[in-house]
Amino acid sequence: MELISVMLVDDEPMALENVADIIDWHEHGFEVVIQTTDPRKAWEWFEKKRPKIVISDISMPHIDGLELSKRILETEPGTRIVFLTAYRDFDYVRQALELKAAHYVLKHEISQNRLLNQLLAIKQSLADEQAIWKNVKKQLLLDVLHGKWLAEPHDSNSPAAREVNQVLQGSSALFYFEVGPTYLLNGGKRCGQIQQPEQVWQLVTSMMQDEGESRWFEAVEDGNEGYALILQLPNPQSTLFCWNEAYKVAGFIQKAISTIEKVPVSLSVALCTSSQTIPTAYQALKATYDYAMFFPARALFSVEQAQSGLRD
Repeated sequence: MELISVMLVDDEPMALENVADIIDWHEHGFEVVIQTTDPRKAWEWFEKKRPKIVISDISMPHIDGLELSKRILETEPGTRIVFLTAYRDFDYVRQALELKAAHYVLKHEISQNRLLNQLLAIKQSLADEQAIWKNVKKQLLLDVLHGKWLAEPHDSNSPAAREVNQVLQGSSALFYFEVGPTYLLNGGKRCGQIQQPEQVWQLVTSMMQDEGESRWFEAVEDGNEGYALILQLPNPQSTLFCWNEAYKVAGFIQKAISTIEKVPVSLSVALCTSSQTIPTAYQALKATYDYAMFFPARALFSVEQAQSGLRD
C-alpha cells in the first residue's frame, strides 16, 4: 500500500514532536517525510518532496503558516492543509478557510482521535479524487490516441490535462498489444483482459526505476480491444537511441505481464516525434497487430517489420 506523504511544520520544537508522536502514521497509511521548525526550510523541502498533506502552525517567524500555504497551493493546488494554532482569532480562521484549508485545529484541543479522524477524512477525499483523476486522464489519453486531443477543447488547468500535455511536448514510444485475441468466423475478434492491471504497471515502473529510468509511462485500455502504452522519450536524441529505449521498456512490459498474468503477449511499437503523429501511428499499430499471429509468442515488432514479414 502506498503511504500518503505528510509534512509537519511548527516553530516550537515540543509542539512539533507532540504532533509527530501522537499518531502511528504508518499504521493508518501515512508517512511523515518532512519535519521541520523552520518554515523557510519547509518551503524548500516541499518543492523537492511534494507531500500530499501539510500540517502547519499558523504563527511562525519569517514565513507564517498562511503565507507558506499560499505558496504551496499555488504550486500544488491539490495539497491538503491542516492548520494548528493557539489562536482563537476569527481572522485567522477566515483566512485559513479562504485558502480552502482542509481543517483548522486549536493546539490545546488536539488529541490523537481528533487529528486522526481529520486525517482519515482527508485520506478518503484524496482516494476519491484520485479515482476521478484516473478516469479523466484515461479519457484524455484516449482522446490523444484517437486524434481528439487537438481537435477538442480541454481544461488545461486540470492536473490530468497538465500531465498529459507536458508529456506530449516531446517524442514518445507508442506500444500496442492484445491479450489472447481470438479471431471469429464473421471477421470479428474477441480479446481478453489483464486481470491485475495496477500490479502489472507498477511492476513495469519498478523495473524502469531499477534501471535508473524515470520516464513518464502510462497505459490505457481501449474499449474491449487492446491496450496502448505511451512512454516519454528524452528529447532530442538519435532515432537509434530512442528505438533502444523502446525495446528495453517493451521487454519490461512483456516480463511484467508474463510474471503477473501468466500469459505471453506480443507488442507492436512505433516512435512518435510529436502529439500530432500519435493518432496515425496508433491506427497503424492496431491495423498491423493482426500480423502478430504469424510471429512467435512474445514477439516485438514495428509496423514496418510486420508488413515486411507478411510480404516475405
